[in-house]
Amino acid sequence: MRFAAVLVSLVLPVMACGGPVDTLATVEGVEISLTDVTALRVTYRGNSIDTTSDQFISDLAYVIRQRLFVGTAKSQFDISFSDDDVTAWLASIPSRYVANFEAMRSNPDTTDYAIRLVAKQQMVRDAVTKVLMLREGFLKSTLRNAPEMFTRACVSHILVDTESEARAALDRIRGGEDFSALATELSTDSGSAENGGRLGVDAGCLVDLSIFVTPFAYTAAVAEVGEVWGPVETGFGFHLIRVEEREGPPLLEDLEADAIDYVHLAFGSLYEPWALDQLASVHVEVDPLVGTWSASTGSLLPPDV
Repeated sequence: MRFAAVLVSLVLPVMACGGPVDTLATVEGVEISLTDVTALRVTYRGNSIDTTSDQFISDLAYVIRQRLFVGTAKSQFDISFSDDDVTAWLASIPSRYVANFEAMRSNPDTTDYAIRLVAKQQMVRDAVTKVLMLREGFLKSTLRNAPEMFTRACVSHILVDTESEARAALDRIRGGEDFSALATELSTDSGSAENGGRLGVDAGCLVDLSIFVTPFAYTAAVAEVGEVWGPVETGFGFHLIRVEEREGPPLLEDLEADAIDYVHLAFGSLYEPWALDQLASVHVEVDPLVGTWSASTGSLLPPDV
């Protein structure tokens, strides 16, 4: 906040259709000022700002969404983070977010204030998602119905075009022929065929099964290690699958004890619907000289000029 206060003295009057703008928007009566937006970018410093520009409108919409989600997380779940919490999080960013924050820090137009704002929103999103995961039985349901989401394995396969071809290959394996040799001979997946059917060689032996199409991934998560399973039909054809080694899935109690490590699984099915509900229910007002708030998309429509 001190950074934002300093920035005020560096910004020249804002112009929107020829007039100055003070309060740009309110979220449930809480004001969003010019400084809240201009603190996001170095290029806003010392310049007259056109509040009708695409960049400014986009930045204001982001600040509105950030305030909205932070506020509703506090009111619904008593989730809140102090400045010290944000500092500590940024000092040890979860690995899944490191690349994003490295990109932000390498952008000369991004301020420290903007990085802290994004960090706080990410912290809130993770915390809300964790609550939803545990409250709605998401982990239990996913573990039961989609164990591949939590499982890594070394997998080989033989891919052919028809079920009859797959069954003929299976008969040959049961007759004593080598799986890897048949993969090299028969598989239409040329990338794995040259490796005896082994998938993910470049990524190492164990790979996340969630990267594969669902019927294949689910089979690899539940098949007995070392046995040939199939035929399994996917959009690519018919597979014979052999799991060489597997890690997971974990026990439910282990997932629940450390749910935040799996929070990414619930973004689409839990967090996003929650976020859309908040956009629809929270009262947002925007100065008409700046734009019109769209609750359905969480964005600003440019003003009629």
